[in-house]
Amino acid sequence: SQTEPYIGKTIEKEAWEYLKEWTERFYEINRDLFYERVNAQRIKDCHGDLHMEHIALMGDEVVILDCIEFNHRFRYGDTLNDIAFLIMDMEYNGLEKASKLVWDFYSRYAKEEGSGKLLTFYKVYRAYVRGKVTSFLIEGSLPEEEKEIVSERAKRYFEIALSYAKGISP
Repeated sequence: SQTEPYIGKTIEKEAWEYLKEWTERFYEINRDLFYERVNAQRIKDCHGDLHMEHIALMGDEVVILDCIEFNHRFRYGDTLNDIAFLIMDMEYNGLEKASKLVWDFYSRYAKEEGSGKLLTFYKVYRAYVRGKVTSFLIEGSLPEEEKEIVSERAKRYFEIALSYAKGISP
């Protein structure tokens, strides 16, 4: 509902409807999958905002910065959701090969083999939320030329969410 005002601005009506229906079907069809994640203790205190901007490579060390501390609801969640955000961000920024390496390593390390369907769901979710949050920026006091840049960025997030959703059935 928060993105409805942006239909025709940063997201097309058909894409909005498709993503809404796809998400609802995914929840219905895969309800048990979410309970399995809870029972497998995959819900943890995570970063909550794990994307490329919050990772620094310092020599051989990977340093993760700026986790969400102000809101437990945003930080506690499925560990797969956190890594999906990073992978989506890498793909959004044209780093598909690197994102595959991250997923291959993470899925082996965290024993997440076979979680591809849920990974895709979370990538849809994270791309959609980025599209929504980026859309909010066009309502602010940005100069018109910057609003256009922000609007195009939001459109790309919604487009990637749609491409993920169309890549798998719920």
